[in-house]
Amino acid sequence: MADASMMEALATSNDWRIRYENFLRLRELGPKVIAEQAEALEGFSRSRYPWMRKLALEAMAVMDPQDLAMHSNVVAERLRDTDDDVCYEAIRTMKRLQPEILEKHAAILSRLLADEDWNVRLAALSALARLEPLKLSHYAEAIQDRCGDEVHQVSELAQKVWARLLEELPRLVVTCRREQGCCDGLRVSCVSMAGNELMSLLTTPESTCDELRQKAAEVLKVPKLQLKLLTPGYSGSRPQELVGSPRLADLL
Repeated sequence: MADASMMEALATSNDWRIRYENFLRLRELGPKVIAEQAEALEGFSRSRYPWMRKLALEAMAVMDPQDLAMHSNVVAERLRDTDDDVCYEAIRTMKRLQPEILEKHAAILSRLLADEDWNVRLAALSALARLEPLKLSHYAEAIQDRCGDEVHQVSELAQKVWARLLEELPRLVVTCRREQGCCDGLRVSCVSMAGNELMSLLTTPESTCDELRQKAAEVLKVPKLQLKLLTPGYSGSRPQELVGSPRLADLL
């Protein structure tokens, strides 16, 4: 266990070198001892000194994932840190969490994909990649944006994550039919592969396929990327996917 003198030195010493040395000693004592001192480390992670916040996060990362999960909200606070090094260390620590715990903090991680520091962008992307495809698909737009990142390390990882997402994400296939007799716009009925009517959407003839897809995703409360909208397939022709900017009126 950590002796009292070590923890007192961490908390009260005016010499940064003594604090630094004791942080290193504490980390070497292993995950169980770190977990016993987690409450103190939470306090250090809120220090006014960035180097102390960073070292506290490095120490917390030594904990076993199940112990770290109990302190994930404190680690997540540092994702908003104004110091890039602290923010980066917080992301690295978050990666130690199990995916179901990491998911609770995925929204703020996704915002860090647009951070000015490419190391932060890369670390955030690497953390998000641990989510299973359905959960990850909620952040598809932010991931796709990084596929064209100016830093090749970021764009390369983003492209790999995007390819995995497209390959592994279970798709919800919906057939869209134009309803006849609608005089106040273009009404589209959406039917599942099992033949169940899912919804009826009112739009305009000028609406695009992507606009219909966005509206359908909002009604069904599913990620837009998960939806695959098809035409019925007229006169024996194969169904056509409704995607991109073509006008609905030209396809339905």
